[in-house]
Amino acid sequence: MKKKLLAVLMAATMVLSLVACGGKEEPAAEAPATESTGEAAEEAEEAAPAAADLKVGLVTDLGGVEDQSFNQSAWEGLQRAAADFGVEVNYLSSSTDADYAPNLETFVDEEYDLIISVGFLLADATRAAAEANPDVSFAIIDDTTCADLPNVTCMTFKAEQSSYLVGYVAGMMTEKNNIGFVLGMAGDNMHPFGYGYCAGAIDANPDVEIQMANANNFGDPATGSTLTTNFVTNGADIVFHAAGATGTGVISEAQAKGIMAIGVDSDQSYLAPETVITSAMKRVDNAVYGTVEALVNGTLEAGLATFDINNGGVDIAPTQDLLPEEVIKAVEEVKVEETVKEETDLERAARIAKEKKASEGIDIASKQEYVSKFESIAGVTKQQTPAPKKKKKQVVVEEEEVRKPTFDLKKDYEMKPIYSEEELEEIARREEEERENDWIHEKIKFRPLLRLLRLADVYLPLTGQGGYEPKVENGIVNLVGSRMYKPFFKPLAFLEGLKLRRIKHQMRHAAKKGLTFHLWWHPHNVGVRTDLHMKQLEEIFAYYENMKETYGMQSLNMGEAAEKYSK
Repeated sequence: MKKKLLAVLMAATMVLSLVACGGKEEPAAEAPATESTGEAAEEAEEAAPAAADLKVGLVTDLGGVEDQSFNQSAWEGLQRAAADFGVEVNYLSSSTDADYAPNLETFVDEEYDLIISVGFLLADATRAAAEANPDVSFAIIDDTTCADLPNVTCMTFKAEQSSYLVGYVAGMMTEKNNIGFVLGMAGDNMHPFGYGYCAGAIDANPDVEIQMANANNFGDPATGSTLTTNFVTNGADIVFHAAGATGTGVISEAQAKGIMAIGVDSDQSYLAPETVITSAMKRVDNAVYGTVEALVNGTLEAGLATFDINNGGVDIAPTQDLLPEEVIKAVEEVKVEETVKEETDLERAARIAKEKKASEGIDIASKQEYVSKFESIAGVTKQQTPAPKKKKKQVVVEEEEVRKPTFDLKKDYEMKPIYSEEELEEIARREEEERENDWIHEKIKFRPLLRLLRLADVYLPLTGQGGYEPKVENGIVNLVGSRMYKPFFKPLAFLEGLKLRRIKHQMRHAAKKGLTFHLWWHPHNVGVRTDLHMKQLEEIFAYYENMKETYGMQSLNMGEAAEKYSK
C-alpha cells in the first residue's frame, strides 16, 4: 500500500492530551445523596464505561517489548496508563510479519476495547482488521494510510525535529568532521529521521561528511554492528541510529571502537553511559498514554494525531552529562529558533500568499485538481471538478503606426564583429574558468567520480552556497547558474527533502547577503512526474515569498536582471 510522505505533512488535524490525571483525594465527610445527584451519577455511568472495564491490547512489530527502543517505549506508556487509569492491558509480540494479523484477531476475539499496533509495518494488517471489525477501536503508531477509517487513530510524530537536534549535536561535537547514520528500514515514516539528522549536522557544521546506510531490519544487532564498523573504518567518530533493536548493535560497536553514539526513541544512555552522548527521543510512551487517556475520557477520535516538540511528542534526551555546556546552550537556542516557533517559514509564506490572493479576489482552489503542500497549508481542499475556464479579457488595441524597417534591404552591409578574436578568446576563457571554479572540477579529473560528486552536491553543500555578484563586461551581464533544479530520481527518492533544503539554504544565504541566486532547469526536466515537480516548485516559490518579506529578496527575469546590473 502506497504511503504518503510524512515529510510533506505540514499540519495535524488532532492533538491528543498528554496531561496525566492526579491521584484521588479522600473526602472529608460523606455527603448524603440527593435525588438529583443520584440521577446525575446514573447518567454518567450510562454515558461512559468504567475504566476498570476497559481492555487495551498492544501488538508489537518484530522488535518486541524488550527492544530497548520503539516497542518497549510503547509498552511502558501502556503500563503507565494502566497504573493511572485502572484499565486492563496486555501485549502480543510478533516474531514475523505473518504474526500481525493473528495477533490483532486474538485481541478482537477477546473483546478488547482498543487495539494498538506498533509501527507502520502493521498498516495492512491493521486496515484489514479495522474494516472487518468496525465496532472495535484501533490505533497505530507511525502510519497515516489508515487515517481514512472511522475507527482508527493514527499517531504520527515530527521525528525530524528531534533528529535535527541530535544532528546539530553531532555537527558540533565531531572531531573528524565525519559522522554516520544507520536507518532501520526505508519508509515514508523513517526518512524524516535522516532528513532531520543531516540538516541539523550541516547547519551546525557545513564541512561535515555524513555516511548513511540502511540495515533493512529493525531486529538485527549484528548488522548494526557491521555497519558501524564500516563507518569507523571510513573515518566516522559519531553514529546515530534509527533502527530499533538493530541499533543496540550500533551502540555496542561504537562503545567497542571508542567513538560516540546517539540513541533513538528513548533515552538510551543507560546502554552505554560513556558512549551515548544523547538520544532523539520519540515519546511513543506519551502518545500511547494520551490515546488511552482519551479512551477513558470518552474523547478518542479517529484520524490523525500528531505529536511534536510542543506537546511532548519528541525531544532531545534529558541525559546530557557528556555534552559540553556550549553544545547544550546552542541546542536550546536552536529549539527556540527552529522547532518551537508557532509558525514555520513555509506556513508564514503560505499565509502571506493566501492573504494576498484573498485581497485580490483570486480563487486558488480552482487552479488545479491536485492539492500541493503549499495549498494544503493555505486551506485549499481537493477539487473533483475541472478548473473553470478563465474568460478572456476584451482587449482594445489602439491603432499604431506600422514600424518601418530601419535598414535598406537593397544596401550591401558589411558585418563587423563587436569583439576582436583576442577579446572573444578572453571571454571564453573566463566563462570556462567560472564553470570550473570549484574544488570538484579543480581536484577531480576522473569523469565517473566527478559526476558522482556533482550528484552529491545536489543534496549536500560540497561547492558552497552559489550566491554571487553578477559581472558586467563590455555591457554584457554574466548571469551564471547557481543551482540546477534536479528532477526526481527514483533511486534517491529518500533524499528529496535534502534537495529542497539545499536549495532553500542557498536562497536564504543569497537573500541575507544581497547576492544573486540563479535556479535553473530545462523544460523537459519537469515534463514527467509533473504533479510532483510542480508541488516542489510551489514549495520553493512559497519559500521565496518568505525571503522577500524577511530580507527583501527580488525575483527578476533575465531581461530585468540585465537591466538592473548593467546600471
